[in-house]
Amino acid sequence: AFRFDYDLSDSLTLTSLTGYNRRTADNKTDGDYSANSFQQVIFAAGGAGPAIGGVAPRTSNFAAFARSTQDFTFSNREKTDDWSQEVRLDFQGDGLRALIGAYYFKQDSDSRDTRVVPSGALTLAQANANAARVSRCARIPTCGSFSPITIATTETAALAATGQPDAGLYRPSRNINNFDIKNKAIFGSLGFDVSDTITLSFEGRLAKETISQATQTFRLGDTVPLPSTARASFKEFTPRIVADWKATPNNLLYFIYGEGQKPGGFNSNQAITAGFPTFDAEDVGSIELGSKNTLFDGRLVANIAIYQNRIEGYQLTQNVSVPPSQTSLIVNAGDAKIRGFELDLAIRPIRSIVVTANYAYTEAKFTRGFDENQGVLNDVADDRLVNCSTGDQFPLTTGCQSLFGSIVGKRIPRAPSHSAFIDVDFRTPIGSGDWTVFAGANVTYRSNSFAQVHNLAGTGDSSVTDLRLGVQNDRFKIQGYVKNVFDENAIAQIIRYADANNDLRRNFIAGLRPGRRFGLILTAGF
Repeated sequence: AFRFDYDLSDSLTLTSLTGYNRRTADNKTDGDYSANSFQQVIFAAGGAGPAIGGVAPRTSNFAAFARSTQDFTFSNREKTDDWSQEVRLDFQGDGLRALIGAYYFKQDSDSRDTRVVPSGALTLAQANANAARVSRCARIPTCGSFSPITIATTETAALAATGQPDAGLYRPSRNINNFDIKNKAIFGSLGFDVSDTITLSFEGRLAKETISQATQTFRLGDTVPLPSTARASFKEFTPRIVADWKATPNNLLYFIYGEGQKPGGFNSNQAITAGFPTFDAEDVGSIELGSKNTLFDGRLVANIAIYQNRIEGYQLTQNVSVPPSQTSLIVNAGDAKIRGFELDLAIRPIRSIVVTANYAYTEAKFTRGFDENQGVLNDVADDRLVNCSTGDQFPLTTGCQSLFGSIVGKRIPRAPSHSAFIDVDFRTPIGSGDWTVFAGANVTYRSNSFAQVHNLAGTGDSSVTDLRLGVQNDRFKIQGYVKNVFDENAIAQIIRYADANNDLRRNFIAGLRPGRRFGLILTAGF
């Protein structure tokens, strides 16, 4: 990084910022949260399932066995280069402030899959396939008996030459993804004092982001295909207006209006193949009113703000099925409205005690949007079958995809309605030296938040209490602590995923909260 500042005059400064980064990373992910691998996949389908032991399933709406497996283990190597350049001219005058500038950013990212299939993968896949059949057959009164199956391989001389002949039918992907971003922007601001107590400022940024992607989707041993290319541009002007009124030396009122954008982008190779190459930008318009106050000779600081955000094109991860493909991708789920208020307090009742507290209320709900899995829930609700009884999302495509369901009125995932924090800190000098003894306690509260847009699985409410006690001076600090004093066990977070060990059913992963724990911290300064 390089920064250059040049004072053209006492009030005018020219600044240049230049940066360059190169990053190479090998990423390996076990994404199914399971010790197993190469699970047999059983997709729910409208047609009849396999006839096991010569006896057909009892219902024609039974799940059909897929002739492949799904493995949620990933490995890839990524190399990223980016550089940026910003130039701005800053003016600071009496009662007037102005800034104008330009920005350029370019990033090139190349990623390719590097998964190596473990030895014995084919044998393990066949064993898992038969175990799945046994489990399924046990639930069907008319199943009868059957003989273990053998999955044929598709090994070729070219595959054997790669050094992974045991891969067989389960050849790992060798997808290549070349991803380029260019962002160009001009920006500026103008601020001035209307009077001794009123200040106005206007800001704006005009940006254009262009994203290019070239993908090659193939597996080990395949002939490398020609790249599939896609390109998208996102252009946006984002203004911001701020008004301050200093009603008294200790009371400030303010108003903020702003617009922002989270750029769109491209999905994975599989999503592009399924027909969902890009997702659009997420735009937000925000209004905030607030007041900052210092009262009782500084013994109380009280700040309050109320706000409302309107979001268009809310970006959300979703599994979309376009038979026979199913993949995770980002979609613009719909629009949302987020509103609430925040209160911050700092109280010093006596010299040695400080109490800080804050509370926030948030109402975050979708005002427009549809979701694939909500559609499946709606489909199942009437006759307990996934049979497109509510409609088919892709009527021209072979197979049955439940009509996507409305999420209007649903709460945004991972957004608690209530959160609060309070901390009490006590400090007083001890002895004749420069030592200070301190003690404190704090409580953090979070209300329930949901894992996904269906608002069915949630974290539950949580209250966590921490304690601390210690001594310190200018060089040393000794602190003992107790975290989560009352052993709160509400989960910290929850996400959804597809369980490939259980017919690819929807399941949930919960992040357990650390229990009660003790510790001692020794700090020395030099």
